Parts: sequence; C-alpha cells; structure tokens
Amino acid sequence: MADSGRIEKKKDRQTNQADMGQKRRSHRMNITALLIFLFLFIGCSLLQFANNRQNAQKSCGLMLDQMKELITENERSFQQLEDTLKEEYTIRANIAADYIAHGWEDYKEADDFVALAKLLGVDEVHVFDEKGKIINGSVPKYYGFTMDSGEQIGFFKPMLSDHTLSLCQDVTPNTAEGKPMMYAMVWAENDNALVQIGVTPDRLLEWMQSSDISKIVGRLPLVEGMSIYVVENATGTVLAATNDDILGYEIFPEDRIQDSLEEEKRYQKTVSFQSSSRYVVYEKMGEYDILVSYKIRAANKTLPLSMAEFALILIAALLLLTRVTRSYINYLERQGRELRTSNIAKTDFLRRMSHDIRTPLNGIRGVTAIAEYYADDMEKQAECRHKVMQASGFLMELVNNVLNMNKLESGEMKPENKPFDLIELLTETASIIEMQGQEYAIHFQMQMGKHKYRHLIGSPLYLKQVLQNIGGNAVKYNRAGGAVTFASEDVSYSDGRAVIKFTCTDTGRGMSREFLVHAFEPFSQENTDARTTFTGTGLGLAITKQMVELMEGTISLKSEQNVGTTISVTIPFRIDVDYTEPQEDAKPADAASLEGVHVLLVEDNELNMEIAEFLLKKAGITVTTAYNGQEAVDVFRTKAAGTFDVILMDVMMPVMDGLTAAKEIHATNRVDAAEIPIFAMTANAFYDDVRQSREAGMVEHLSKPIQEQELLDAIRRHVKR
Repeated sequence: MADSGRIEKKKDRQTNQADMGQKRRSHRMNITALLIFLFLFIGCSLLQFANNRQNAQKSCGLMLDQMKELITENERSFQQLEDTLKEEYTIRANIAADYIAHGWEDYKEADDFVALAKLLGVDEVHVFDEKGKIINGSVPKYYGFTMDSGEQIGFFKPMLSDHTLSLCQDVTPNTAEGKPMMYAMVWAENDNALVQIGVTPDRLLEWMQSSDISKIVGRLPLVEGMSIYVVENATGTVLAATNDDILGYEIFPEDRIQDSLEEEKRYQKTVSFQSSSRYVVYEKMGEYDILVSYKIRAANKTLPLSMAEFALILIAALLLLTRVTRSYINYLERQGRELRTSNIAKTDFLRRMSHDIRTPLNGIRGVTAIAEYYADDMEKQAECRHKVMQASGFLMELVNNVLNMNKLESGEMKPENKPFDLIELLTETASIIEMQGQEYAIHFQMQMGKHKYRHLIGSPLYLKQVLQNIGGNAVKYNRAGGAVTFASEDVSYSDGRAVIKFTCTDTGRGMSREFLVHAFEPFSQENTDARTTFTGTGLGLAITKQMVELMEGTISLKSEQNVGTTISVTIPFRIDVDYTEPQEDAKPADAASLEGVHVLLVEDNELNMEIAEFLLKKAGITVTTAYNGQEAVDVFRTKAAGTFDVILMDVMMPVMDGLTAAKEIHATNRVDAAEIPIFAMTANAFYDDVRQSREAGMVEHLSKPIQEQELLDAIRRHVKR
C-alpha cells in the first residue's frame, strides 16, 4: 500500500479517537463551568450580603454618632441658657432685696410685694426670716412655710448657715401648683432677712419645647429602612422615634435589646423588631438608650439587581473562558495530531532510510564482489565501477537531502544575492538533466524562451538546485522511453525586476489526487516502486518548495496518474543593470597549478587518509600525514616555518580532536602559525559544526565525502602563489 494511504488511515483513526475524547472533555468542561458558576455565584452572594450588613451597621453607627452629637449640643445649649437665666434672676433677687431693705416700711402687705414683682418682671417675691420661714410676700398662703416644708424650698437651706451664699434653683415644678419655676434667693443688705423671687422661665421653656428629644430625632436625615429610637433606660419607654406609632410604648423585658448597658460602649445585633428583621446599633447615653436600626430587606434592596448583573458578567466570563480554553485545547489537540502524524511520517521515513541506505550499500558490496570475480574482464570492471559510483551518488543525494531539510527547517539556509547568466545556467542544467535521461532512454527537450534580460541578480545556486530537483524527479519517476520537456519564459518586467517562469513536464507515472495535497510535505512519498534502482526520501519537493519561497517565488503542481506531471516555478530576479560585456580578447585563466604545494594531512581513518592522499598527489601536491591532532601539532612544530602551505584537519580524532589541534597550531610562537590556512575535513556537516570550526580558526569546512574539484579549488583560493 502507498505510504500516504497508510498515513491517512492512521490519521483517520486518530481523528475519530480525538473526536470522542473531545466530546468527553467538552462534557466535563460544561459541568466544571456550571460548578464554578454556582460556587462563585453563591460565594459572591454571601460576600455581598455580608458587605451590605457591614455597610448598614456602619451607616447606623454614623447616624448614632450624629444623634449623640445633637443631644450633647442640645444639653450644652440648655445648660448655657439656664446659667444665663440664673445670673439674670440672681441679679433681680438682689434688686428686690435692695428695694425691700431701703423701703422696709413700704412693704407690709401682699399687694406691695405683687407690685414689686410686677416691677421686676417676676412672678413671686417673698421674704424669709433668719430661721428660714416665710414672713411676708406676694402669695399669703405661703406665709409660715419653712425651708423644711419641702424639697423645693429646702434647696436654699445651706444659706441659713452661710450668709455669703446666693442661690438660683434649676427649673423645678412649683410644689403647690406644679408650674415650672426658677427661684433665686439672696441675703438682704443687713443680713436680717432672705429675699426670694420666683420666675416662670418662658425662654427656657420655649427652648425646651423646640429642642425636645423627639424634635432632634425628626431633624436627622434618614435613608429608607433606617429608624431611630430613644428609650428611657430606667423604664424601657420609647421617648422618641422616627415612627410616631411607637411613642410611649413600653418595651417589656422580653423585647429589650439588653437590660443593662455600659456607658460609652457600642453594641451591634441582628434582631426581629416591629415585625421585621433588622440590624441594630445601640448605645447608652446618660438616661437614654439610643438605638438605630436598619431593615435587612432595605439594606439588601439592590442585592438581586447586583447579583443579576454579576451573574451576567460571570456567565459572559465563563463563556469566554470556556471558549478560550476549548480553543486552546483544540489547538493542543491539533498540535498533538500533527506531532503524531509527523512522528508517523518520520517513522516511515526512517524505515525507508534504513531500506534506502542498505540497498545501495548492498549494491556497492555486491558489485565489488562481482568485480573481484571478473578481475580480468575490463569491460565488466568498468560496468562495476559505474554501478558503484551510481550507488554512492544516491547515498550522497540521500544525505544531502536530509541535511538540506534540517538547514531549511532551522533557518540556516539563506539565498545568496549575486550576478549570474541565466542562459548559461539553463544550458548547464539542461545538459545535466539530459545526461540523466540518456541513462534511462528518456527523451529530453529544452524549450528556452527568448529572454529579454539574461544577466540577473539572485541565487544561481538555489535556482540550479531547484531546477535539477524537479528535472531529476521527472527522469527518476518516468516510464521507459518516456519524455521530459523543460521550458522557460519571461512573465513580466517592472521596477528593475524580471519575473521568470520555469516549467518541467514529464510523461511519468503521475500522482493521485489524494497524494497531491501532501506532495510538498516532508517525508511524503506515494510511489515506492519507482522504475529506478533506488527510491527517494520524500524530501525533494519539500526542499524545492522551501528554496523557491526563500527566493520569494511560487511553485505549483499538476499531475494525473499514468499521464504525467507538470511543475511550474515562478521566481523574481533583479536585472543586472551594471553588467558590462567582457573584452573580446579576454580568455579564461587556466586553473593554477598546484605543483610544489605542501599539505599536512591529518586523518585518523586509514581509508579516508588513502583517498585524500591520492587526490592530493594526483594534483602534484606534496603530502605529509598525521593520524591525530596531537601528532599534527608535533609535526607542525618540528618542521621549519613555511614548510606547509595548507593543513587539512579531520575533526573527530583520538588523543586530540581537530578543533583543539587547530587552536594549538595557531597559538604556536612562530611567524607562519597565525596565518597558515587550516581546512576542516569532516563528516560533521551541520550549522553548529561549521560554526565551531570557524571559531577554532579554520578557514574552510569541507564535508565528506570529499569532492576532488571542491578540495582543489579551496586549496587554490588560499595558497599564495
């Protein structure tokens, strides 16, 4: 079965399992979201209720403070007015005493004292003897009363023993009539009699009426649901309240908030009072118990609306959270599926790699055995050598594709930007593809367009590899006696840029519709039974697509099974406006001779040493060998300065690795040590390997297997001759 079909079936199974798992997770998420909603809603409701209670009690406390301040201020004002009246009435008593002392003979009858009272603006005037008995005055019925006759008149008894005293009594109900009166008493000038006046304190009574405790309660600004009660703590009688219906109501012991309260201590309770539950804050203040209550229902009036708003916000937040969470879970599931799919593809890739590596290795070993058997047959020997080169070439392509894919995925590969000749590049590429086709009897046709600009600026290396990849695939997956047509044409010119389209059409096996959507994915491969001896890795088209995109181009694919495939690549290039034609007599310089060049070759593998030594000596180069890094350092230091022109250094070696050896050589205290070019010649071909060799002071990084021309060109670049 085709690899893509197997991968698709695995993906379908995984998708079904993922769908079932997603439904279960979705159900769990919904239940979790509901539980979270209920928990948060109930919790926030309780918190809001507690907060409302705290606010209500705080409001009651503030109102209680205002009430206390008003009562205190009221008492202070009352006391000030009463003290003022006492001073005034004492003065009037002194005036009355003066009148009587200086005109004693004129005050014999009650009418005389009534006239004096009227003159002084008082209600009563009486005269007491030294023993405290009323002997005369404006009210005859009081004659004969002594200071022992009652509590009211007894207030002045201390004056009998202290003639310096003058007293004025607080507002007191008249003993006989119950009328509120204020009495002031002074000694007459000769200290033989006491003079008392009695006054109805109209101003004080008016003030007391206007500043009654009920009036104070009425002046306070209350919010809905709040009430104030002033209770006489001795009897439990409600003296003042915001609700007049309760005035005079006596709170029975079972209704009392608390039987005995401490002065200046504040209390808080939740009680049922007047048919409703209330928060109550109360405090004892003198003879009063002051209570401020707040109906619980009124305190929580906005709770339903607040909780409804909170519920809407919470639902919206949970929906958003659920959506984001579900989206993130779906993202993770997609990533997981893609990872599993990628792992499946990579597993299949490793399986194919194992097959594709072992197949040419088996071919190389088998063909070598055949060559040994036909040792005297030169024609057979040549055939075997050709097959060995073919198998090793495939292995090289296999490794290069894997390395290129890794570099592309890690972002290490960057397209160059240099001038090139489009016609020459197309001609060279067509020649290579044509030679590949000849080996398999594939007819090749090149349809090169009439390009307005042949001298362009871009990445000739990438372009050549892209064209060779699609052309090589057209040959590899073609049928016997098939055809490959390669064409190029100009698409547009603008702003100093030329857009070129390259098209490769073959008559090969083609691809199924199902596979076309995966054709550019890494490790994807449909036909595992290609006509060629060795199959591919499934990386060619993926690498080609990424290279095209790095050059800011596009690639498209059309294919039909058993009909063929057409691949189109469109790439923009800058026009080389600075190009100048070379002089007619200019001739290409011959490659510089390497005769007399002396190379220090450092390699721990004898076979690799033999191959490299052969290539060097074939070019006329003198070779000195060393089998590890330490030996290379020792050889360099024992030879005279200038002995070696180049050092070829393997990296992974025993005793001392090539990187350390390169640093040791460059650190040698000798005139040629710092400048001698050292090449890394290693099987390590990744970006980090190249970086490490550069950091060690190596000027070239040659990846194994060593290409003869690449090696010799590198030596020519660095040998100063």
